[in-house]
Amino acid sequence: MIPVEDVQELRDVCNLVKQISSGLRCDVDKKRKRIALAPSMGTIALLTSRRIGPALLGAAQFQELLEHVMKVLEEVHGIKLVFDGSSTAAALVGVPIYYYRVFKTR
Repeated sequence: MIPVEDVQELRDVCNLVKQISSGLRCDVDKKRKRIALAPSMGTIALLTSRRIGPALLGAAQFQELLEHVMKVLEEVHGIKLVFDGSSTAAALVGVPIYYYRVFKTR
C-alpha cells in the first residue's frame, strides 16, 4: 500500500467520497495529511428527526454508510482508508468526526 499525502490527491479522494454518498462530509486535514469524515448536515437532520426517530436511523446506520463508502473506494477505486482517530470535541456535541489515513492499493 502506498500512502497518499499530497493535499490535492486527498481532495480528489474527498470528491470521490462525495460522489459515492451525499450523506458524508469530507475534509482534508492538511497538517496531518489525512481526511476527516463526518455526517453531512442533511444526514444530521435525518439522524435527529423526531418523525423518523433515532431507533430507525442512528449510529448503526451512519456506520453502515461509512462502511459502504470505504468498500466502494477500495473495490472500485483502489483506495483504502485506515482509521486514524476521532474528534473528542465533536463527540461531545454529538457529531462524530472520524479521521482516516489514505492509501492506494494499486
